[in-house]
Amino acid sequence: MSDVIFDCTELYQNPVRTGIQRVVREMLRSWPEDGPRLHVVRYDRRRNLIRLSAQAIRVLTDQDPGLQELSRDDIVARLADIDKAAPSEPLPADAIHFIPEVFYDPLRCRHYEWLMSARGRTVAMLAYDFIAFLKPQLFNMRSCVSLTEYLRLIAGAPHVAHISEATRRDYERRILYGRGPRKGPVLPLGADGLKMERQKWCPDRKTFVALGSIDQRKNQHLTFEAMRQLWDEGCDVPLTLIGQAFKRADIAWIEEASLYPQFRWLDQASDEDIRRELSSARCTIYVSEAEGYGLPPVESIWAGIPVISTVNMPSLEGLPANGSLRISCANAKELRGAVEFMLDDANAKNAWLDTGKLELATWRDFARHTADWLADIKTGVPPPRVPKRELL
Repeated sequence: MSDVIFDCTELYQNPVRTGIQRVVREMLRSWPEDGPRLHVVRYDRRRNLIRLSAQAIRVLTDQDPGLQELSRDDIVARLADIDKAAPSEPLPADAIHFIPEVFYDPLRCRHYEWLMSARGRTVAMLAYDFIAFLKPQLFNMRSCVSLTEYLRLIAGAPHVAHISEATRRDYERRILYGRGPRKGPVLPLGADGLKMERQKWCPDRKTFVALGSIDQRKNQHLTFEAMRQLWDEGCDVPLTLIGQAFKRADIAWIEEASLYPQFRWLDQASDEDIRRELSSARCTIYVSEAEGYGLPPVESIWAGIPVISTVNMPSLEGLPANGSLRISCANAKELRGAVEFMLDDANAKNAWLDTGKLELATWRDFARHTADWLADIKTGVPPPRVPKRELL
């Protein structure tokens, strides 16, 4: 079984508890004891790959008391102190290099291309999504030039796994342009990350909760528009919005929403805050326009709470509709209809009962499947050649 050099540079540099950093942290926390031996590293432009100490890994994965209460800046400072006293041990030459992150550092990309071409090292990558490249308008991007080094790297990596079938389809059709049979495995993310006990149905639950960062693609403004129509007609249904707004996001509509007493926005929320809000939720809402996965819907169902989502949500693809009300597209009319359906106690009760019929992956499952995939990879296999002109 090959050793694995696990690159968590983005987590090290920006140890937030959301997004891809959350996935990497959960993978490290849940790595099976009988899986390939991990050598956790970070990339440094001057020193290439630097091994992280066991103490640094414990800080990154919140494994010591009190770490979860530390801010991002506190963790960065603590890691810097640890770094000063931690000598970097040499890394095994025959290990698989595993990149479970997305990054746009051209020097880091070229370092891995050099490892593959000049040193013959085996590189495996985990693909999250290619939305910024395929739909840059959702991020107010005028150019995708800054993304091409990463795209070239992942197109040339011999082993690529995916978090959803949707991401794998995009990779094969839009990144590889249909070249060759390189179908990597799909490794579903864990649904149990909120560490919340399964909730029970009660008619007193009235609140609808929309969980997720606020940007153009998450469509929280459409959720507000659907609710606004109901509020203006005298329906007193509460809506709680949980998520931090992106810097470029248009949040002018939140000012209007804040005029309604039924509306609450928590722009900063810990896992404990989220658990508290979900403990009174009747239903959650997650109708993002473009996702590589979409954790909130499956996390809601794991906790026993039904979700209103879209038919093309990658995390729900291939799963029965138990516990989820899936609308064909995100618009105020369909959202309003879904909310009205869930306001009926009989409908809501049935949806709650259905949530228990789904089998969802845990973070331990995700780590195990990733470890098994890496353990089966043979080292020393030359990567496929990807001409530069085909990718741009």
